[in-house]
Formats: sequence, structure tokens, C-alpha cells
Amino acid sequence: GMIMKLGIRGKLIGLFTVVLILALVSIGVGSYLQSSSILVDEMNANADSLLNMISSQVHDYFDMHLSSVRITGENDNVKNVYSKFNAQNDMMDSFKDYINEYEDVMYVYLGTERKDFFIWPETDIPDGYDPTARPWYSQALEAGEAIWTDPYVDAFTGEMIISAAMPVHDDRNKLVGVLAIDLSLARLGEQISSIKIGKTGYPFIFDNNYNLMIHPNPDKIGQPSAVPELQEFIKSGETGILKYVFEGQEKYAAINYVKDLGWPIAASLPISEMKAKSFIVLRAIGWVGLLTLIVAGLINALFSRSIVKPIISIGQEMEKVKNGDFTVIAEINTKDEVG
Repeated sequence: GMIMKLGIRGKLIGLFTVVLILALVSIGVGSYLQSSSILVDEMNANADSLLNMISSQVHDYFDMHLSSVRITGENDNVKNVYSKFNAQNDMMDSFKDYINEYEDVMYVYLGTERKDFFIWPETDIPDGYDPTARPWYSQALEAGEAIWTDPYVDAFTGEMIISAAMPVHDDRNKLVGVLAIDLSLARLGEQISSIKIGKTGYPFIFDNNYNLMIHPNPDKIGQPSAVPELQEFIKSGETGILKYVFEGQEKYAAINYVKDLGWPIAASLPISEMKAKSFIVLRAIGWVGLLTLIVAGLINALFSRSIVKPIISIGQEMEKVKNGDFTVIAEINTKDEVG
């Protein structure tokens, strides 16, 4: 009788536990996959809106500097630096004011057709320096208006820089030269890369030749992306989300373009960061599952006992009948199918 009791009860508990575990596992896996999918969608949406915000800030920042160069290029002392009395001194005073106002600007300067060079702050100019041969000079003349140059190596500091430059004409519309300012790409990189996407993600910007212009690692400036898929994606002019592998790590990148300037801007985030968030959800489900299993096990033990007890009782009474005792009345006080 005892073996039968344990057998039925054990089977009921076992069956109930297996069903419960299967249900919990399927709920856990389903929730994990769903939370992963939700987190990816959320990351993509967040990266996209953050990218739009950064892109807008980058546009406004560069637009402000370009506007200030236009205003300075129209300054009477700059336009008439060779023809107006004391114009050179007055121009240099305005350059000093400019540097005091815009702390991000490394230099403000005027290179002329006569190959003269006026610069503030004062700096050692290499022998034989010809401003008209520099990229900022030729690119501004070619465009015929205020422009941002492509990034290039500064002749004085050896740093990667970008310049805002514009042609300057005198009152008789004769070309005087080119006025320009320099911005350090490393410094810009520090500012933009201080923006964190998730815990370890970061934004980076390419120039119009698809070389990295702003990146947390200054050594990468002026180089194409080390990720061929990313390089192809930005060349295609597409926007959206790209999944790729870099140095053995799976990553997502959201890609957009800076308004007016057309520079590709990307925000990358390791997939492991999202998986870690999903794992937190899975772990919570695991703890809830374990607690459910313990509570259900206790209920199950009590419940199976109430089913098994009357069956055992019937078994014992039937044993008496078999032995010839027909006075048996089985006392089973339940109102379910067993009773």
C-alpha cells in the first residue's frame, strides 16, 4: 500500500512539476527574446533621435563659426588691408577680439595674393611659407564663398584641423586674399565623444571624402573606417541601422548625415550591452520562476495528497472485500470525481 501511495503521489507531483517547468521555461525564453527585440528597437529609436540631436548641434556649431568668418571677411580693415590707413593694426585688433570670443578657434588669419600672412595668436611661420599654396586658400577661391575645407594637417602644429575660409575682395572688388580660422579636430572629437550612447557607445563623424573627421581615438582621424560594411554604407548615402562585427565584437551603428554639410554621422553601440540588459530580464524571470516552483510544489504536495488518500482508502477496503468481508463502507468525504 505504501509503495502504491508513493507511486501515484510521486507521479502526480512529477507530472505537475514537469508541466510547470516547461511553462516557466517557455515564458522565460519568450520574454527574453521579446525583451531583446524591444531593447534593440528601443536602442535604434534612441540612437536615431540622439543622432538627430547631435547632428543638429554639429550643424549649428559649424554654421555659427562660418557666419562669424563671413562677418569678419566683410570687415573694412580686412577688405582694405593694403589701402586704408592703419588697417593692418586695426585688423589685428579685430583678430585678437575674435580669438577672445571664440575659445575653440586655434587661429584666425589672412593670406594674401601678395603672399603676405597675418595671423593671431602670433606663431612662428616656417621660412618660405606660401599661404596661396595651402588647401584652405585654394578651396575657398575655388568655391568663391565661405566654406569648410576638408580636414588637413596644420603646417604649424602638425595637428589634424579643419578651416572655415572665404575669399576677401577690396572695395573695388579686387581679390585681396583669403580669410580663415582653424578648429582642432582632436578638441572637437573630445567634445562630441563625451556624449555617451548607452554605457560604451559613442558618435563619430566622417568628412565628404568618407574619412573619419571626429572620433574618440585621434589616431583614426583622416583615415577611412576600419569596417568595410560601414564604409560602403556611408558611400551609398543611406540612413538607418547597420549591424557589423569589429575586433570580434558585434555592434549596431545608426547612421545619418549632418544637414547642409553632408557629413556622415554615426553612433555605435555594442550588442553585448543590449544582451546584458535582456539578461537582467531573464534573471528576474528565473527568480520568479524558482519562487513559483517552490510555492507550486507545496500546493502540489498537499493537493496530490487529497487525491491519493481516498484512492488508498478504496484500495484498503477492496482488500477486505477480497478477503470475504462484505460489510465494508468506504468513508470518502469529497465532492469531486474521486468522491
